[in-house]
Amino acid sequence: MRSRHSPLIELFALNDQELARRAARDGAAFAELFHRHLRSVYRYLAAVSGSAAEARELTARTFMTALETIGAYGDEPGFSSWLIEIARDQAAQQGHPQAEATPPEPAAAAGNSAPHPRLGLEQVSAALARLEPERAEAIRLYLFAGLSAAETAGVLKKSPAAAKNLLLHGLRDLLKASPPLGEVG
Repeated sequence: MRSRHSPLIELFALNDQELARRAARDGAAFAELFHRHLRSVYRYLAAVSGSAAEARELTARTFMTALETIGAYGDEPGFSSWLIEIARDQAAQQGHPQAEATPPEPAAAAGNSAPHPRLGLEQVSAALARLEPERAEAIRLYLFAGLSAAETAGVLKKSPAAAKNLLLHGLRDLLKASPPLGEVG
């Protein structure tokens, strides 16, 4: 029985694991995976690097590596976790090893008269760099890459309870070290 839907609609309905299995032979399936995960990979790499330009470059490298190795992907870990592991490797190759995080120089505060000030990329990166490296990485994976707590645990090779503990203490430390919102510039 022939489907009444277009091939693109059929791809849209597939989950990541089904798309990944097809992606080795079907460029449209990989394109769908790219569109689904582009923002989370970029956000994660921006938080790691502290640079939008470097995050774009690392994101491109991540997806090129994923395309080249998609045939080796299995169902475990989940696709988003597998992709973030590639992103972590790309970041480490560019000198961003998570185990050796060193705080960058604080960005010069620019005046901001917006009624709801926001932290800039450099400020977020600097704040995360001041945390214990495993806690900072757990926050990057959970908040910026959008992984679940269980996926974060898998990427970090920790138990779910240990990953939640890293997140809890990391967020607490981040809040303690952050300036009040009125001081963010």
